[in-house]
Amino acid sequence: MNLSLGCVRLENGRCPFLDGLEELPVTDQAKVLARAKRLAAHDELRRPPYAKHLDDGIFELRLSLRAGERRSFFFYCRGDRLIFTHGYLKKTDKTSPAEIVRARRMRDYYENCEPPPHAGLP
Repeated sequence: MNLSLGCVRLENGRCPFLDGLEELPVTDQAKVLARAKRLAAHDELRRPPYAKHLDDGIFELRLSLRAGERRSFFFYCRGDRLIFTHGYLKKTDKTSPAEIVRARRMRDYYENCEPPPHAGLP
């Protein structure tokens, strides 16, 4: 099932997922975006080792980049959308609980706005 792809746009107009990509080298940016697009198009990439369910409908896209281990958080919306919240470079073996909470808050913000504030991916 091919899902449409987007990211949360906050009240200030910023998209934390896209903003975080700007901190990466261009080759790593391209790798994250390519994997996100493949994730939306291929069911088999939506499970380990490529993606993992973390908590309460929040998932992480897992990538090894030149800059380090990148985790990008996403959720499913209305059955046909895959929406990214943000991402970060992991510094430890375990995913930060604060990052999961941040992803849940962004998801809740997105789901409670009408119309949902999202942006497409480049």
